[in-house]
Amino acid sequence: MKLTPIPFVRRAMAASLLLALALVACSGEKPEAMLASARDYMAKDDLKSAVIQVKNALQQNPDLAEARYILGVALLRSGDAVGAETELRKAMALNYPDEKVVPPLAQAMLAQGQSKKLIDEFASKDLALPAAKAELLTALATA
Repeated sequence: MKLTPIPFVRRAMAASLLLALALVACSGEKPEAMLASARDYMAKDDLKSAVIQVKNALQQNPDLAEARYILGVALLRSGDAVGAETELRKAMALNYPDEKVVPPLAQAMLAQGQSKKLIDEFASKDLALPAAKAELLTALATA
């Protein structure tokens, strides 16, 4: 009986995994369904899976404001403040509601040490939702 070399097994497993991921990506799942799945993953604090789902949705439609927002929040929660700022600014440019985008964007800016930029950009920003307003004011006070 001949034993299979370990490197071959690893390559075969990697190829199988890539094939499975490709099939999932090409499954024809609609971006809205992928976003719903991403929201579920976010609720479970499974940030890696949420990011994968959002990126798949963005491959089909790069102008999904909610996808940019979810990706930005997931990146912020995982410690990537630079990527978070980029995605949250894209969500803002795509007219995602300020009440949702501005507080995490302020946190991303704080995490990067951009206090002056944060104050200059958002000191006069008035958000309608009390929770969003409180988060922004807290970030501004911290800056």
